[in-house]
Amino acid sequence: MPVTILIAIVAAAIFAASGYLKSAGTENFEPTKFAATVLVGIVVGAVMYASGSPVTESSVAAQLGVYAGVIYPLVISVIFAVVGVIGVYLLLRDTQIKAGTPETIDFHFLEKYNTEREVDDEDREKVWEYTSIGLVQTGLSENIKLTAKLTGNGEKLLENVDR
Repeated sequence: MPVTILIAIVAAAIFAASGYLKSAGTENFEPTKFAATVLVGIVVGAVMYASGSPVTESSVAAQLGVYAGVIYPLVISVIFAVVGVIGVYLLLRDTQIKAGTPETIDFHFLEKYNTEREVDDEDREKVWEYTSIGLVQTGLSENIKLTAKLTGNGEKLLENVDR
């Protein structure tokens, strides 16, 4: 049994890949499209095995024709999602937020971030410290810059300060 499913999957994948490569002379090679075509072939092979269909060129072609319109967009979406997640991971893997707890409260700093604004480079570490104790919240601006503003607790604290 396991050999039969393997034969069905490999045959369908090879048929899908060869079908894609036949059109290589008329269109540019796209690795994503090629991978999606092979993955659709693998799914078709698994479906053929599960349904008991014979693994012949005509049955594989028929199955590819039926399933390609449904599975192909899904496979492309999954490939792009996986590549996107990997890309974000690679971008952020070395980012470490080092947030300590501030020993004192700098009220001038809190006044500076009373309204939402982009964080100055020299304030980054302090922003993370105040975020860790719930006085400041962070976000991203339209141009993907770190922003900060006071939380409700930060505003209350600032209101109750003698100046």
